[in-house]
Amino acid sequence: MKHAGGWPGDVVYIEVSGPRAQHFFAQAAGAGLRLADIYCAGAGYRARARGAELEKLRAVAAAGGWQLCVAARRGLGVRCAFFLRRPGLLVGAALFLCLVRWLPGFVWQIDFGSLDAAAQQQFRAVLAQHGVWEGAWLAQQKLQAAQDALDSAMQGLGWVSLNFAGGCLFVEQTVRDIQPVQQDPPAGALYAKAGGQVVSVLLQSGFASVEPGQYVAQGQLLANGQKADRQGDAVEQAAAGQVIARMEKSYTAVQPLAQQARLLTGQSAEQTVWHVLGRTFGGAENTEEKEAGAPGDGALCQTIWEPLHLGRIALPAAVCRTSYWMTETHTLNYTPETAAAMAKRACRLQLLQEFPGAQLERESAEIEQTQQGMQCTVRYTFCADIAQPGEVHPLAQDTGG
Repeated sequence: MKHAGGWPGDVVYIEVSGPRAQHFFAQAAGAGLRLADIYCAGAGYRARARGAELEKLRAVAAAGGWQLCVAARRGLGVRCAFFLRRPGLLVGAALFLCLVRWLPGFVWQIDFGSLDAAAQQQFRAVLAQHGVWEGAWLAQQKLQAAQDALDSAMQGLGWVSLNFAGGCLFVEQTVRDIQPVQQDPPAGALYAKAGGQVVSVLLQSGFASVEPGQYVAQGQLLANGQKADRQGDAVEQAAAGQVIARMEKSYTAVQPLAQQARLLTGQSAEQTVWHVLGRTFGGAENTEEKEAGAPGDGALCQTIWEPLHLGRIALPAAVCRTSYWMTETHTLNYTPETAAAMAKRACRLQLLQEFPGAQLERESAEIEQTQQGMQCTVRYTFCADIAQPGEVHPLAQDTGG
């Protein structure tokens, strides 16, 4: 190359040979070229010169008929010449520096810490609603919106924090282990929503009007929110708590022998969306069964986010796969035995809906077939909380205090 070893500041070691080669140095000195460390080396002579004067030395040698070759080169020009012969190295280095500055703004990895797979998908669903996934450009405003959404959605957690650094989004969370302070209940009393025999009175506040073993009727006062002191003045304390009673009650349910229900058809569809460096690709349903019904028309669906990796290296990309399973309305025919069991189960659900946490002691069922289907009447003996809030009972009418 023209400038190889001939850059300013470089040092070159030349070797001159040919007839009467010693006269080359006199010619070079006459041309104002400075040489040093001149010595005889076999059939020629060697010397040290400045790299900037190499071309002039070559011209002197050519004019005198001598052969000049460069034995060695030292200096920055040698290294520059290496990169000039390979410009791709400089371009690649410049591109790398640009990417290093630009790429960390994208989410390369989301670190969920110790969360299990199910919890991670739950977090991903909330983050995706605000455009946060692997491959998304994460601005401070978007990060704050996702933080607020997690605080609202994850009520069971004590503390949730999002920290973004170096392309990695850290999701930090703690489990709520301190219960919030309960507010004082509003002023009121407790009344019986059903009649029965009182088993236990578990009040948090208020003044009990009944005691264990006593029979109460529906609507009877169980605990009042005020009580007269010795001077007759009202002492207020809002009634709250439970009154457990033993009672008997019947429930009736009818189960038709034929019933309409939506069932899976065995047909499915899948929608795949690729998110890479802030760009979105895909989105069309990959299905041959779409003719059977568009996704969303009674179809069951599930969305799963999968980050992309190249071996152990996380990439700023993620795949969102939404699977659909088609359903159709069919008529289900039940045997009398199956319909009777379903009717009995419906009676149990009625009981638990009216008295959550009821403890069963006995039950007896009567089953008959009607025009509507199998009818089941179940009589339960159970213990449950019968207290329901109401207005404070006036002291003048409070006979239990």
